[in-house]
Amino acid sequence: MSDDTIFVQASPVFRLWSLAGAIHVFAKDAPPGSDGAMRLRAGRWKKSLVMPERRRVADEAVLCILERGETVHLAPLSADEAVRSLTANPEPGYQFYGDASVAAARALVGKGAWRLTLSADPAEAIALILRRFANRGGIFFHERFVRLVREIERRFPVVAWKSGDAELWPLARFDLHLDMYWAGVGSSPPRQRPFPVRVLGRLLKPLVNLWRSRKDFVHWRGWPKTAPVVLLGDGVSLDRMEGRYQDRQGKP
Repeated sequence: MSDDTIFVQASPVFRLWSLAGAIHVFAKDAPPGSDGAMRLRAGRWKKSLVMPERRRVADEAVLCILERGETVHLAPLSADEAVRSLTANPEPGYQFYGDASVAAARALVGKGAWRLTLSADPAEAIALILRRFANRGGIFFHERFVRLVREIERRFPVVAWKSGDAELWPLARFDLHLDMYWAGVGSSPPRQRPFPVRVLGRLLKPLVNLWRSRKDFVHWRGWPKTAPVVLLGDGVSLDRMEGRYQDRQGKP
């Protein structure tokens, strides 16, 4: 998007904005044969490279705090630590942003934060970032997950893992997939709400269901009744179909 200024929109939804201008690098770091004029940037001559596809807005981001070292390395950071790293010692002039800087930093760490240690070769850091984040939607863990599931099923009698007449291995497999997903994207699932809040939510369930069904009273249930059969999904794979969110994990 930019090698200069990025604007952070924290509400009502998260977005990053930029002017999407040229990228400026030292001449020795420019790709061989690349065109571009030399420009004076912050007192140093740099080569201006025009990006073939300019992007001015992004809806997701992963924050990397940079540090210099001997070898390239990527380590997860907690949200609080990442925010402190960005806001503890602002450069001259940025201290006037105050709470706005903190709000922007917290918005940036929403999808995970990492400490990226750089080596002397920038290409090593770029390769590491591509391996780690280039396919966040599908996540590279899936192939490893499939191999692990096959190995578990080969070594253990998973078909015998039951509680009553309920088979446990499909549920464990779902949890394993989610655990590897959250580890892959560098964040954790939402924390469980405090017990009093969960109790209050249970008591207000009829009103919540009424509000959510305000456009579909045909399927409204004030208080869910005991069901003879329970179909368990993974709790996150919901798709909006015909105006309603449905879990398709158990769809034939």
